[in-house]
Amino acid sequence: MAIAEVARALACFGLTRKPVRRILKRAGLRAMHAVKRTSGPCTWHQKPPYLLKAKRIWLPNGVWATDIMSIRLSGGYVCLAAIIDLYSRKILAWRVSNALDAEFCVAALEEAIAVCGVPAIFNYWPRLPVHVRGLHSEA
Repeated sequence: MAIAEVARALACFGLTRKPVRRILKRAGLRAMHAVKRTSGPCTWHQKPPYLLKAKRIWLPNGVWATDIMSIRLSGGYVCLAAIIDLYSRKILAWRVSNALDAEFCVAALEEAIAVCGVPAIFNYWPRLPVHVRGLHSEA
């Protein structure tokens, strides 16, 4: 039963919702209701092990990471690819495209290599694909 239902049942005793809530809290009782589980991890999706967890990043240009994300605009979605230095947390290069293709990702990586050189480790931690999240639709 919810607190409002208990308060309605005890209204004949002159109890309102706040005293009922206080009494239930002192007694250690809580209302039980169904919880909506609208999002959660995929049971069939296996996450790969994170290989940089035990590594210490101690110099610039040692480890770069990349991320690709969709950004909603009024006319649709655009994809943003960014290359980040994990030591300094500086964005080395980025590109925006209206289609999820490899060319703009490669262009961002080539720009970062031209400006900063080649990193010791290049990390990409995959999140759910864009089409699985339901964010990107072909226009």
